[in-house]
Amino acid sequence: MAFCSNCGSRIEDGAKFCPECGTPAAAAQAAEEIRAEAQQIQQEAAQAAEEIKAEAAQAAEAQQGAAQSFEEKLEQAKAEASDTVNKAQQAASGAAGAAAAAFSTAEEGGFDPADIEKNKVMAGLAYLLFFLPLITDSNSKFGRFHANQGLLLLILFVANSIITPILAVVLIGLLTGPVIYIFGIVIGIMGMVNAFNGKAKRLPIIGRFDLIK
Repeated sequence: MAFCSNCGSRIEDGAKFCPECGTPAAAAQAAEEIRAEAQQIQQEAAQAAEEIKAEAAQAAEAQQGAAQSFEEKLEQAKAEASDTVNKAQQAASGAAGAAAAAFSTAEEGGFDPADIEKNKVMAGLAYLLFFLPLITDSNSKFGRFHANQGLLLLILFVANSIITPILAVVLIGLLTGPVIYIFGIVIGIMGMVNAFNGKAKRLPIIGRFDLIK
């Protein structure tokens, strides 16, 4: 059953003209087919729009999840980096403490303040020429203490100059020689500063031996 495209009246099946206005039924049928096709196209367009909307929502959700995952990984990386820095700082602090402990020795007492004040300059120079305090004041206990430390330092340098060429044959001396030399310079400066400041501290590692009493 169709309707007239001109007046909208009902046209019975098989009729060739509209019973009201006489418009051909073929035109009404064609208009009905066009109307049906338009409705179908509209329905398909609406369905396609819904599918596109669903896909867009899914893509937005996936993008949000990816952004959230990236932020979580970034925060985790920051936390791991911070933990690594803290561990490195703790390790460096521990190494510095161990190095300070290795180079630190207790100050010895029993020295006359007048003796210290009188001979501390020569005692400091003993790390360059160990015998200077013995020449200027052989009875100075403070001077003899640092003369002994200066002698031990001299022995270290002499031993290093003898052993290094021997060990250089197997390449070990090329490494140990400079290290020992630098170590000797460092502890020598420490001993000199201690003496100039009126302190009686033994040199690290080598200073416990008493060759001059």
